[in-house]
Amino acid sequence: MQFKFDESGLIKHGLIMTVSMVIARFFGYLFQIYVARALGPEEYGVFGSLFAFFMILTIPVGTVQTVISRYTSEYKVEGDYSKIKHLMISAFKKLSKISLIGFVLMAIMSIPFTMFLKMSNPIPIIILGITLFFTFTSPIFRGVLQGLQNFKWLAIINVSQTFFKLLFGILLISLGFGLNGAILAFSFGYLIPLCLTLVPLYFILKINNGNVNFSGIYRYSYLVLIATGILTFVQNIDVILVKHLFTSYEAGIYSAISNIGKAIFFLGAGVSASLFPKVSEFRNNSDASSRLLKKGIFFLSILSIVFIVGCFLFDEMIVNILFGLSYTEGAFLLPYFSIALSFLGLTSVLIFYLIAIKDFKFIYSLLIIPIVQVICIYIFHQSLMDIVLILNVFFIMAFVITSIYIFFNLKSVKK
Repeated sequence: MQFKFDESGLIKHGLIMTVSMVIARFFGYLFQIYVARALGPEEYGVFGSLFAFFMILTIPVGTVQTVISRYTSEYKVEGDYSKIKHLMISAFKKLSKISLIGFVLMAIMSIPFTMFLKMSNPIPIIILGITLFFTFTSPIFRGVLQGLQNFKWLAIINVSQTFFKLLFGILLISLGFGLNGAILAFSFGYLIPLCLTLVPLYFILKINNGNVNFSGIYRYSYLVLIATGILTFVQNIDVILVKHLFTSYEAGIYSAISNIGKAIFFLGAGVSASLFPKVSEFRNNSDASSRLLKKGIFFLSILSIVFIVGCFLFDEMIVNILFGLSYTEGAFLLPYFSIALSFLGLTSVLIFYLIAIKDFKFIYSLLIIPIVQVICIYIFHQSLMDIVLILNVFFIMAFVITSIYIFFNLKSVKK
């Protein structure tokens, strides 16, 4: 069903992706809740830091899906599905090799990283290395689905990832694998959805290979890697540093509250997922693409306001229901986390808009933020609240900088 005010389908597809993100995050939170309750605050602090490390380690994953989606959109407009197949197969071969190299490097670096996080053994880090193959290759097929605007299947894949992660997490931890079982659940969470993506994309595999010029794609990929890398880095580095600077118990409390606060950021990812391929199609029409951006920002702003108000009114209740009484002493952090992550979610929508129109000059103005953020956390870390306030300062700053850049960019384009 399509409404006249939503001829582009942005609201419809945005809702599909947002609802799928809500369901996916629901299963994701159940996984985090189960792990937190089963392992306790101290061991959960280790898990939280490893999860953040995993997110930073897989920064290229977001790049892969974004780039594949961008060029799939172009080839779809041209009606050349043979190029989509060539792009998909070639990317799979290259990333399979890179993931193998990544595993070897993870095994080598496991000992020093174990010392940095004050862990008892490196086995969980080595298991993360095994997971790299699935995490590096699955975004290829998701990117094709996104570029084809097959949002229904993309939603199914997103939900299945966290569902199977939860399922295998419960199974492995209940069998006595503990922290190692929680980490290993990630592998199954990516493996099964990876197989599922082949169902809607089977028709492409039957098409003859086309010819794709990868030189422009590589240059675009490097720039996307920097842009998405900034987002992923600033979103996760605080959890790693808290584990290093504070006790395991405090790190566990912080990780739990951080996970709740990140809900709004992942809702922003749903809006970005819908917005990106549509803006890519309208890349030569600045008026149409800017209208899509305004709709996306408005939609996410409403969700953010509701989320922030809810966190201020029901902070302790939310933490108690989700993670239990052991974590409620950190509930006072939640409202401020919700503000910080709301601004980061809005910034992510702006950044993916700029990536879609191939405008990367904004990167230079944002590069300083992750560097100064890390320095400030190291200098001003008297309490966990200090860390959250630092996030607010830098995430709001990122939003303001990106908004100003887009405002003047759109102004100059219209002239």
